[in-house]
Amino acid sequence: QSAASLLAIGDSFVVQFNINVDPDAGGTSGPLLNQIVSGGTALDDNGDPITDPNGDPVTATDDSDSGTDTNSSNADDPGDEGTSNDPTPLLIPDVGIAKLAGDPVANGDNWDVVFTLFMENTGTADLNNLTMIDDVMSEFGNAFVSASDLTIGSLSGTGSLPSANTNWVNDTSMTMLTGGALDVGSSFELSFVITIDPDGVDSISEGLVNQATGTGDGLYPDGSPMTDSNGNPVTVSDDSDNGIDSNSDDDNPTPILIADLSIAKAVLGDAERLDSGNFSVTYQLVVENTGTVDLVNLSLIEDLGTQFGPGFVNAGDLIMTEGPTGAASAIVPNAAFDGSGTSELMDSSSAGFLEIGDSFTLEFIVEIDVGALPASAATNSVSGSADGVDSNGDPIVDANGNPLTTNDDSDSGSDPSSTNPGEPGDTSGSDDPTPLPFFEPLVGAA
Repeated sequence: QSAASLLAIGDSFVVQFNINVDPDAGGTSGPLLNQIVSGGTALDDNGDPITDPNGDPVTATDDSDSGTDTNSSNADDPGDEGTSNDPTPLLIPDVGIAKLAGDPVANGDNWDVVFTLFMENTGTADLNNLTMIDDVMSEFGNAFVSASDLTIGSLSGTGSLPSANTNWVNDTSMTMLTGGALDVGSSFELSFVITIDPDGVDSISEGLVNQATGTGDGLYPDGSPMTDSNGNPVTVSDDSDNGIDSNSDDDNPTPILIADLSIAKAVLGDAERLDSGNFSVTYQLVVENTGTVDLVNLSLIEDLGTQFGPGFVNAGDLIMTEGPTGAASAIVPNAAFDGSGTSELMDSSSAGFLEIGDSFTLEFIVEIDVGALPASAATNSVSGSADGVDSNGDPIVDANGNPLTTNDDSDSGSDPSSTNPGEPGDTSGSDDPTPLPFFEPLVGAA
């Protein structure tokens, strides 16, 4: 105050000011109260200070009361406790949402992912009419298979848990909740399971993310609805942030991290009989990243010496007939592959990077001594593995801190994204070994 101010008897004035408030600063929310202390020195008609018998100036002070009437106790106004010096509550409705995706669990050729949503009242006013909208069918598209096990619980603080709308996926409102209230600083959890097929009905994988939106209506301390200048409810909302911190302001969608490698193996054409009496067989491998994360450190083990036993003669002529198309994908076949001493089809000096949804095709030739084949060597499989990496190329770890990896045994056929129905050796599974082709009977054989 740079200059003296004067307030005449019975006169009044109004002061307005703005403040910026973060109601959940420090990660906790709660009631915020504010009070102003005012005062002044009494003056006589000449403008001179009035003094008491001790010669001290007569002063007046007052702590502000919540409301607009300086001459009453502002009964029933927000913050009223029946006195004329009640602090003014800062009623700020606010809600925070966080969303965590659990580690995917294989369910046949699909994956089950448990999602947990955390909803918290991060403001200074109670909330009711809670909603949570998660349009999983639209966000996951062709990758969506089903939703199940919607549960609500773990109320922390005070309020009332909403009821679960178990039909939310098919409900036009898309809300997972009905009813419920959250007092200031209170929270609850909501969980559900989504079954996902990353490469969906179109056999094309892509990165998947998911985000929910939660809302609530603000309440006055007496429980009546807060309304705006038009009489409409004051509704607050928040888009979920990845993780468990509902106080975060980032609002990043939650990624679904599935490392999945799929391999198909087929015999190309007929077996060719050589002058030696052995047969030459050409195999084709189609390898695809059918998950939702990029893959690195690809390994493809083709141990023909062990699988064919004494019937194995040699293998080689490994070529890549169709390379990956992704800009970041990098696949280098192992020129030293011989099917026995060197059974690795990938060049170990290269990291072997394969983008989401990308694929490549390999071919190689195997010479087989049919007469020496053991009875158990009627089929053959390739075993593949890879590690999942994030968009920066850094390793992804699961909830236990272990690297996110994938493994697959080849399926008989040419489509790594299906069970190859009707192909030789098909048993309706996705890891059927590839059977040896029909061999022309040896001349002179009994």
